[in-house]
Amino acid sequence: MSIIIQAGHKSSKSKQLMEKLYERGLSRPANSYTHKMTPQQVSETLYKVLARENMPSANEKITDKIMIDLLLANLDLENWGWESDKNLTSLEYWGQIESDVRFILVFDHPKNLLNNLKSKKITVELINQVMSEWVSYHQTMLDFFEKNQDTSILIECNCALKNINSLGVEVRSIAKTLQLKSSWQVISRDTKSIGSSNAKSPLQINVVKDNVFAEIINKYPEAIKIFNTLLDKTSVKDSDLIYKTKRTSLDSLVESLNYLEFEEDKKCYLSNVETTLEQKELEAQRLNRELQESKSSLANIAINLEQKNLEAQRLNGELQESNSKRKFLENEIKKVNNRIEDKARSNPSVNSNIENSLLMVQIQQLQEELERYYIESQKFKNNEVSKNERPIKDLEKKPTYYGAVERIKQDLPYRLGEKIVNAKQPKNIVSLPFVLTKEYSNFQKNKVSVKSLPPIELYTDAHEAEKIKKQLSYRLGTVVTTEVKSYKGLVSLPYKIVKEIVNFKLKAKVK
Repeated sequence: MSIIIQAGHKSSKSKQLMEKLYERGLSRPANSYTHKMTPQQVSETLYKVLARENMPSANEKITDKIMIDLLLANLDLENWGWESDKNLTSLEYWGQIESDVRFILVFDHPKNLLNNLKSKKITVELINQVMSEWVSYHQTMLDFFEKNQDTSILIECNCALKNINSLGVEVRSIAKTLQLKSSWQVISRDTKSIGSSNAKSPLQINVVKDNVFAEIINKYPEAIKIFNTLLDKTSVKDSDLIYKTKRTSLDSLVESLNYLEFEEDKKCYLSNVETTLEQKELEAQRLNRELQESKSSLANIAINLEQKNLEAQRLNGELQESNSKRKFLENEIKKVNNRIEDKARSNPSVNSNIENSLLMVQIQQLQEELERYYIESQKFKNNEVSKNERPIKDLEKKPTYYGAVERIKQDLPYRLGEKIVNAKQPKNIVSLPFVLTKEYSNFQKNKVSVKSLPPIELYTDAHEAEKIKKQLSYRLGTVVTTEVKSYKGLVSLPYKIVKEIVNFKLKAKVK
C-alpha cells in the first residue's frame, strides 16, 4: 500500500497534476471515519494547529486523532492520496505516524505567481509580500526534501503535465505498489490537453508581460536562488536556470505591468461590447419577425370578422323574413276564428257544423305552419349567439342538487355520535373508545374530498340537513371531534358528552 501526500504552492498547477494521477490509477480518498472531514479539510485543520508556536502536547494529541481518523476511513484502499497547499506544514507528522506515506513536492516558475495576481492595482508592497511568502514556502519544501529524499520526489509541475510518463517513473521510485496507467489507457476528460505542445500557456500570450515578469523576478535574488536549487534537485523539469543581471528600476517595471493590465482590460471590455451589440442585433431581428407575424395574424382576424359580419347579416335577413311569415299566419288564424264565430251566430245548422269543422282543420294547419316558422326563427336566433356568449348562457343554467341529508349523515360528527347513541348497554359503553377509533379509521379510508362537491347551501334539500344537525347524534359527534384536539379536552370528554345528552333531553321536554 502507498499513501501519496502532495504539496504545492497555491500558484502552481498542483491540483491539475493530482487529477492526472487520479486518471491513471491513484484512488480518491474517502472522508475521515468519525468526523467526516474531506482530506483537504484535514489538511487545513492540521495547518491551523501546527502553525502555532510552542505547540502544547494537547495539540499533538489532536493532530494524531485527526490523522488516524482519516487513515481508518481508507484502510481498504490500496493506493490513495490527495493534494493541498496546506500539506507542507504536516508532512513530517505524516511520516512519523504512517510508514507507507510518500510525498510529492510540486513547484512552478515564480512567473506563475505574478501572472495569477488578481489585484486591481499592483503595487511594490504587494509584490514584496507575495514573493516573500513564495520564498518562505519553497524554502520549507527544500528543507523537507533534503531530510526525506528516500520517501519524497521533487517535480516541476508544468513539465510533468506535458510529459506524464516521466512523472510515472519518478512515482514508482518511491511507491513500488503504485503502477500508473499509460497515456493510451486513459481517456482524458479534458478536450484540450494541458501539456499539449500546441496549447499556449498564459506566459506565452504576451511577450511584453513575460519580460516584465522576468525583470521583476531579477529583483528578488532569494527567489532566484531557491528556484535554481529546486531545478537542480529534480529530474522532471523543462525550465532554465535564472541568471540575475542589472535591469531597470522596480517602480518602472510595476508601472509597465499596470499599463499592460489596463490594455488587457480594455480589450476585454471592447470584446464584451461587441458581443452585446451582436446580441442586441439578433434580438432586434427576432422582434421584427414577431412583429411581421403579428401583422399577418391581425389581417387574418380582420378577414374572419368580415366573414362573420356577412353571415350575421344573412341570418338577420332570414330571421326578418320568418317573422313576417309568422305575423301573416297569425292574421290568417284570426280571420278564420272570426269567420267561425260569425257562422256560429248566424246559422247553427248541420251544414254550418261541417263548415266549422273544415275551418277548424284549416286553423290547425295554420297553427302547425306557424309553429314550424317559430322553430326556424329560434334556430336563426341561436346561430346569432357568438361562441363567447354561449358558455355564459350555459353557466346560467344552474344544476339541481339533492342529497344534503345523506351528505351530513356520512360526515364524521354524525357517524361518531350515532355510535355513542347506540351504545346503551354497559358492555357497549366500556368498548366505546375502541368503537369510535375504528369508526374514525374507516372514515379516513373511505373519505371523499369535500372540495369536489358543491357547497351544501346549493342543495335543494339543504333545510333538511339543518334538521339533521340538531339531532342528538350529530351534536354528540361534534363534541367528540372538538374536544379530542387537546389533552385537556380529552380528559373532560365524558363529562361533556353526559352534559350534552342532559341538555338535549331537557330541551325536548320543554318543546
